[in-house]
Order: sequence, then C-alpha cells, then structure tokens
Amino acid sequence: MSIPDKFHRDLEKIIKKANPQNLEELQQLLDTLTGKPIPEPEPADMTPEEQARELVWEAMEYPTCERQETGTKSPEIEPGLYGSV
Repeated sequence: MSIPDKFHRDLEKIIKKANPQNLEELQQLLDTLTGKPIPEPEPADMTPEEQARELVWEAMEYPTCERQETGTKSPEIEPGLYGSV
C-alpha cells in the first residue's frame, strides 16, 4: 500500500465528497479549485491514521529540534497503533 502525499490525499477526499458522476462534473469541480489552495480536511473528518499522517507531514515542515515535540502528539490519537510509548 502506498502512502499518498498530503496534496493527493486532500484532493482525493474532496473528489470523493463531491462524488462527480461523469468527467464533465469532475472537470467542473477541478475548475473550481484551479488557482486556489486545496482545502484541508477537518480533524473530525479524518481517521486516526490520517490524523497521525497529518502530524508527520506537519513535523516535516519544522526544524529538526521541533520535530520530536510534534511527534509525541501521535500516541494521543490512537495509542494502540504505536505500542507502548
């Protein structure tokens, strides 16, 4: 299983939510997004796994010294995914 990058994951969620029924509807949806940032999903709309990935992507933007602090948030989302911490 490949792990999609943040952009593709967010775009996939937008497309699934809109549920276009044909290529024309998909094109119309994509046209509304052209030139704009992809809206980020709300945490309530994300699975625990997606929330954990979000923290990883967020941590990758920080300098190395700040990454460890961000990474400690992950076990709070779903402790069972990480074993004993």
